[in-house]
Amino acid sequence: MLPSRLAASTLGDVLGALLREGATGVLALTELDGLGDEDQRGRHLVHLVAGRPVAVRTRGARLGEILSASGRARGLDVERALASQRGRLSGEVLELSGCCTSDDVRAGLREQTRHRLERLFGLRDARLSFHAALFDGLVPHAWQRAARTAPRLSAAEFLHGRPRSRVRVPKFEDARSEALATLGVAPGASGDEIRRAYKRLVLERHPDKSRNDGERLSPTRALAKITAAYHRLTSA
Repeated sequence: MLPSRLAASTLGDVLGALLREGATGVLALTELDGLGDEDQRGRHLVHLVAGRPVAVRTRGARLGEILSASGRARGLDVERALASQRGRLSGEVLELSGCCTSDDVRAGLREQTRHRLERLFGLRDARLSFHAALFDGLVPHAWQRAARTAPRLSAAEFLHGRPRSRVRVPKFEDARSEALATLGVAPGASGDEIRRAYKRLVLERHPDKSRNDGERLSPTRALAKITAAYHRLTSA
């Protein structure tokens, strides 16, 4: 399991442990010391897919600002395009408006994730928690969709040269066994068997089958656990 406080380890150790486990979900860091003024305290979210960061929800440069600064898009064109954003993702709006290409957007998103993650490495202490899936209103729907389609950082991009603590974050030794038990498959199950078990469980436990909001919570948590187990087994 992860430490409850960042001060007991380092962000490099925490992210390294999640990478080794191929974790998919959200790492939440709740500031305890701030990065300056007291009003800067807050919660930061790092969305991971197979242990690799794809998006960071925290203060930092917006996508349009990054694309303009890098010369991939003209600042005036970006402002005009985003003026009619109306709830759509910035990358989608900029691409559809012709301000930049899909490759430019992906490059900008990658740079944004790196820059925002860099800021979190400056935290001295924070309360840590890991959420196995993007459920229970943890983040807005639009951000969930953006995170699912964003490019994943390579290990070198977010771990190379990072300080590590003397006591490493303990590895989740029984993570694979727990994932196998969650999906109800044998240790030697093939990829096809794992996929079939996952699809069957999703159909059985999907929250949409619940009759009201009060009945959706338990199936939602079960589906989050099933999804995390599937990603753990298929990303190894």
